[in-house]
Amino acid sequence: MLGYLVRNWGNFVNLDTMKTLYYSFIRSKLEYASIIWSPMYINSIVDLEGVQRKCLKYMYFRCYGQYPSRGFDHSILTDSLGIELLKLRRERFGLTFLFKILQNSIDSPFLLSKINIRVPRPGLRRNNTFYVTYSRSNVMSRSPINFICNLYDVCCGRCDIYFDRLAVILACHSEQRIGMS
Repeated sequence: MLGYLVRNWGNFVNLDTMKTLYYSFIRSKLEYASIIWSPMYINSIVDLEGVQRKCLKYMYFRCYGQYPSRGFDHSILTDSLGIELLKLRRERFGLTFLFKILQNSIDSPFLLSKINIRVPRPGLRRNNTFYVTYSRSNVMSRSPINFICNLYDVCCGRCDIYFDRLAVILACHSEQRIGMS
């Protein structure tokens, strides 16, 4: 799809039009079922981001008349074009899914039963909201439920998933991710 768009973007210089085409033809395929199929290995994550990077470099070329220099930081490229990293979007989708399961917006008793809620004792250093079981394989540790519960505990520890709105939790995630960069 990227090759098709690059061949047919010859007359487009409007960034909004190119973004719309990118969102509908490329990013929709890169994010399809991203809660279930989220890459666990760095090389898979790099491959997905590489597809987005190629597209963004071409969009940058169409808008500014020159390709970004070799080694141009991907985050600067995404910020200049106003497009988020795919990894951050997958994390936000996961947190949204977890929030909806716990708030009963998604009615799935089976999924709700797979979430192990931890009741914290006073005086503990770690106040995790969820109990993520230890696993001996990457497949189990990166399973969708374990991944999103662990992501919430790591990134959104200051938020309360049972009380705060979804926008507050996602803002907390964004602040934590910016602090980690």
